[in-house]
Amino acid sequence: MRRAQGSQLHLEEGGEVGGVECAAAGDVSSGGASSRSTGVAAASAPQAAVGQAAADGAATTSRRRRRREAVGMAAAAAAVCLTCLSVFDLKWWSFGGSSSREGRGGGGRWSAVSNFRFSDGPLGNSQEILLEGSSEDLPVEAMRDYLNGLVYDSASKRTEQLSNIAFIKTHKTASTTLASILYRYGMRHDSNIAKFDQGGTYVDLDVASKQVAKQGKRVDIMHYHHAWNGFYSGTWDQATAKYAKIMSNQADVNYVTVLREPVAHYLSYYYYFLNPINKMPIDEYLLKNPHKKLLYNPLAAEFGIEDMAQMNHFIKKQMPKFKMVLLTERFDEGLALLQRMLQWDPIDMTYCKMLQTKKGEMRWDGKPLENVPKISDLAPEILSHIKARTQLDSRLYQAGTLLYRKYKLEFGPGVDEHFQAFQGVQKVMHRYLEMNTSSDALKWYVGDVDIYDDAPPILAF
Repeated sequence: MRRAQGSQLHLEEGGEVGGVECAAAGDVSSGGASSRSTGVAAASAPQAAVGQAAADGAATTSRRRRRREAVGMAAAAAAVCLTCLSVFDLKWWSFGGSSSREGRGGGGRWSAVSNFRFSDGPLGNSQEILLEGSSEDLPVEAMRDYLNGLVYDSASKRTEQLSNIAFIKTHKTASTTLASILYRYGMRHDSNIAKFDQGGTYVDLDVASKQVAKQGKRVDIMHYHHAWNGFYSGTWDQATAKYAKIMSNQADVNYVTVLREPVAHYLSYYYYFLNPINKMPIDEYLLKNPHKKLLYNPLAAEFGIEDMAQMNHFIKKQMPKFKMVLLTERFDEGLALLQRMLQWDPIDMTYCKMLQTKKGEMRWDGKPLENVPKISDLAPEILSHIKARTQLDSRLYQAGTLLYRKYKLEFGPGVDEHFQAFQGVQKVMHRYLEMNTSSDALKWYVGDVDIYDDAPPILAF
């Protein structure tokens, strides 16, 4: 069994279940390095502070030097690699069937690999590749060179891509997937990724803002849960004021979050946090304790929302300020839309799934997980109970869905092409990791490495 690592959870005032720190950032999947945050311990003596600062500076310099060397060594190779994939008279492979030797033409560039077309994407960039065919036919060497070339292209960009991202990390929504995407992007672009002394994947915003002020270094990418045990004790207005003290550009923070359909979210939440402890299926739990105030509106609680008046204020005043609200049910499409908003590349959005709540997996504490029942299999009475416990969540999700549609209308032209480009790169990346389990890239995508202290080179494929 793989051990799925979890995070802290608030169930009701004064109550919690199994509060522990999450070493892998959270919920449905984690396509990146470990989210274990070691932070810089506060020194009590000036000498210790100076020594620690020197050590941190040396470590940072060393990491950046290694990345520059990796980029430098790979620059020429990456250019050749992309050429090899598109102009096959330099290097070509044949796997049965007919091998095209048409070279450039027909609106795209044909590789020597049978039945594959690598064409310029919607923005005309070489790294935005649309694939037609089966990635099973691609040789490992071609996939590695292709992927490393995409990473190099993205990492070489410094000005046109947006950052200053405050990711509002919610539980059991696929937020770990997005957190890992942000990790990789930040590491590849030498961004200042949030790292706090508190450890784990939760940080108190007051603690975070004080540490930022003390260190004098603001954050480009914030990726922590800010809700202790799943419940934020302040208002969202208060939270944004604290984020402004943390982010590198306080006047233009790009808030991003993920919302999930409330019933599906409730079931996933329950089977990850409660079921491993009480061993009760959801119907037994709800019918046995119908009036117990436990696990109500877990999604709204992440934003400190306790009643409908607060919810309406949040939807009217705060939600429009979000750069992007992704929906778990349309996650890949949302990634393509976010990619376009931030002007990132398809390779920046790739991920692998992890921390799924299903039989055969284990939580952070070694407790086994069970399969989450399908909504269609729930008895009407149980479904009614869940809907009654998630009325605020339902209102939040409805508003998030409307906002998502608004984003899609504004940025929609061409988003389907971005989506196809992302899916093509994602397909090659998955196939490559399946065929090459010794690749350092696995450390980026399955959370087996501390991204701060032992990150593999950016061209890790």
